[in-house]
Amino acid sequence: MLDADGAEESQGADAALLAALNAPREGTMRDIVATIRAEQDEIIRLDHDGVLVIEGGPGTGKTAVALHRVAYLLYAHRDRLARRGVLVIGPNAGFLDHVGDVVPSLGETSVVLAAPGDLFPGVRTAVEDEPRTKRVKGDLGMVDVLAAAVADRQEVPENAIPIDLDDVEITVDARIAASARRRARETGLLHNDAREVFRERLIEELVTRAVHEIGRGWLGRDDTEIRAEIAADARVELKTSSQVSDVVDRLWPHLTPQRLLVELFTSHARIETAATSLDERDRGALYQREGDAWTVSDVPLLDEAVEWLGRDRGAEERAERERRERVEYAEGVLDALDTDEELDGEVLRAVDLVDAETLSGRNTGRDRRAPPSARPTTASGPTATWSWTRPRSSPRWTGGSSCVAARASR
Repeated sequence: MLDADGAEESQGADAALLAALNAPREGTMRDIVATIRAEQDEIIRLDHDGVLVIEGGPGTGKTAVALHRVAYLLYAHRDRLARRGVLVIGPNAGFLDHVGDVVPSLGETSVVLAAPGDLFPGVRTAVEDEPRTKRVKGDLGMVDVLAAAVADRQEVPENAIPIDLDDVEITVDARIAASARRRARETGLLHNDAREVFRERLIEELVTRAVHEIGRGWLGRDDTEIRAEIAADARVELKTSSQVSDVVDRLWPHLTPQRLLVELFTSHARIETAATSLDERDRGALYQREGDAWTVSDVPLLDEAVEWLGRDRGAEERAERERRERVEYAEGVLDALDTDEELDGEVLRAVDLVDAETLSGRNTGRDRRAPPSARPTTASGPTATWSWTRPRSSPRWTGGSSCVAARASR
């Protein structure tokens, strides 16, 4: 019960509620444990595995009840949710700052809070598009636009591209590139994963062409050993050729979601090719200038792009190395704090309260005062990572099965 003036314990929950309503407003939302009503408690403890929508007018406690339900679910289903995580999405950073202390005040700290503009790794924005652009980007048809944009980056050259070998010059023409592209697409792999298949097939096509050009006029069909030797030498040379690497980068580039969208939205030609299902005005609404900030409407498009491109394994490996380095540093800090061997066994030490893994995570929170993320320019190269950052020092979100939503009545 609250210990407020005029609210005696004998007056019960109504007095506590009245005292809470009369209390001065603070910068952050508080828990409602002392003032909780029976109908609110029923919602918080409801045995329901699906989507739960909490409706009510302004000031009726929708958000507080939803957050208390999160804490209850973490308590009641700790084993399951500890493996999967809980994500709380708020409309903006100010809202999250206001409600961010509620769940931790109830003893649960393993919750990730994020605004819609924070949901893609490496991008954080609160910038909104113009209404028409927002509508176009939010339409389901953008799935087909992104698919077409990826396919458009799997190119066939209009003019032959020369490749210099020690003994001969060969070329990558439309036929060779189309054959390699067809083979890569037939695998069903995502764009970045299929890139290596494209490269291997392209090299084999070039090996065949090199053998033909080198042996022109003197190499017979029965000279299998000589053919094999020439092919082996050409294959080694082609695999280490910077010209071949440049051709692969041009015809089947490695794409991050950021690069895909930047090079799509800053090019009228690419928009025309990928967005054939849109009318002229809607295609025009997609055009952006280089260097513009990411918008909230871009975030789901970046996420969808991952489904076509695949994850950036290199970025994941770098993020994991950085995580291990932070843990090792945290272990050193804890060791330095735990040097007094003469302490009474009942005295709490730092290592009794936090382990290295948890301590390392507390240094990776994000400053929400920072400006929105800017789109990289086409000259700045890949910038994507697919390793979730950890807002408010919480574990990274890996998915879950329950959804709690609070909304105002219409």
